[in-house]
Parts: sequence; C-alpha cells; structure tokens
Amino acid sequence: MNMLETKPAVFVVKEHYHIMIPVACPCLMWAKLIREDVKPDIMICGHTHKLEIDEVGGKNDFYGQACPVLVGSEPEFYDPAVSDVKSFKGSGISFSDKEIKVEFTTCERKVVGKYIIKVG
Repeated sequence: MNMLETKPAVFVVKEHYHIMIPVACPCLMWAKLIREDVKPDIMICGHTHKLEIDEVGGKNDFYGQACPVLVGSEPEFYDPAVSDVKSFKGSGISFSDKEIKVEFTTCERKVVGKYIIKVG
C-alpha cells in the first residue's frame, strides 16, 4: 500500500479542532502529509509512559511535526520488575473556541503541570 494513499485516523471535535491519534509511523512522508493536509491542532499519543508536550521544532521533533504532541500517562511503580503500580499521573484536556488546555494530574487530583495551546 502506498503511504501517500493512506489517510491517518483523524477525529474532528467541535468544528475547528482536529485531533490526531497516530499509529506508529515515524517517517518524513507521514509528517509531510499530516503537516500539509491534516493540519491538526494537537496530536495525542500514549504508551511511552511519561508526561510531556513536545513542541514543533523541539528536541523530539525529528520529522517536522505539524503541531504540539501530547504524551499524557505516567505510572509510578513500587517494583518495575513485576509491574506493580503504586500511583498514576495522567492528563486532562479541555477545549474552548480559543484554546486547548492540558493539565497533568496525579491520582490525588494534584495538578503537576499545565499547558495551553492557542487556536483559531
């Protein structure tokens, strides 16, 4: 299958937000397709077990990403060898007409980080 013929998974929230949840495809053609055709406001990723926003042009932007990338889950282990989870941090995302707000929180609802993406 030609990668340029394949459309990434895109979910439209409200009318002007484009949120992309990618499948592992770290290559230049996908980055170009996403940047030029999809034009998302935020990319939401998981499974890397950290709390992070990767900016366009930042240290993790290897292929010319189209927008900020959110990685928003981080388990804390009692014993990583047996995957015994002690606590968990996650991310909450809220949308308005002018911005996307991301808050990183603990299980106890303590906010440990905030980030705002201006849109529109």
